[in-house]
Amino acid sequence: VSQTTGDLLQCAGVPKHRIRVIHNAVDPVDYDLMADGSEFRQECGVGSNDLLIGVIGRLSPEKGQHVFIRAFRDVAKAVPEAKAVLVGDGSERDKLKAAVSAMDLKDRVQFVGYRFPVSSIYAAVDLVVIPSLSEGLPFVLLEAMLHKKTVVTTAVGGIPEVMQGELAKLMVPPDDPGALAQAIIQALKDASYRSKLGDAGSRLVRDVYNPSRRAEKIYQLYSEMLNGRSGRVECLQA
Repeated sequence: VSQTTGDLLQCAGVPKHRIRVIHNAVDPVDYDLMADGSEFRQECGVGSNDLLIGVIGRLSPEKGQHVFIRAFRDVAKAVPEAKAVLVGDGSERDKLKAAVSAMDLKDRVQFVGYRFPVSSIYAAVDLVVIPSLSEGLPFVLLEAMLHKKTVVTTAVGGIPEVMQGELAKLMVPPDDPGALAQAIIQALKDASYRSKLGDAGSRLVRDVYNPSRRAEKIYQLYSEMLNGRSGRVECLQA
């Protein structure tokens, strides 16, 4: 799903000629892009003047929510109207809740568990943060961009392959709460900047990371194998 994943496979001994990169894709018809997030904001006690950050994904060590919580301590000081919701569930829930309590952030950070569908969540938040320590190519990135949300993220896995140009300015090294905090603060303090990046991200996902483009690449791969140009026809006979 990313060139980075392909490189890892190559390092593990898979021959380069047996690797093709076919990125993940999201289909706009699968989402309610006109969803209203006001009910979710009310549920979370988020006011109209508050700035809500969404961290969406399973609560697992490699997803980096513990790094986000450390970063949010600085964000909360710099941006008094900032609040955060962690959407999802997993093995790290208790540890993360303990960290929030230890940093006296319980009134600013909420855990809302697994939610579906997700469009109302994206509609409710002002910014999406992906603090992962490792990734392939996260659907949260593509979904957030499709919903015109600015994303602050770490430069792991296939994320840098998507976050090009202006979008890359809000990409930081993994496991660096200081850099993550600064990028979040920068995005929260400039609504027009968020709107600009949100529009750019949505156009990119619609043009490049769509099901039709992905299907074309899969079709090309099968055609290549059937025509024997890759020397891998034996795979179909196994």
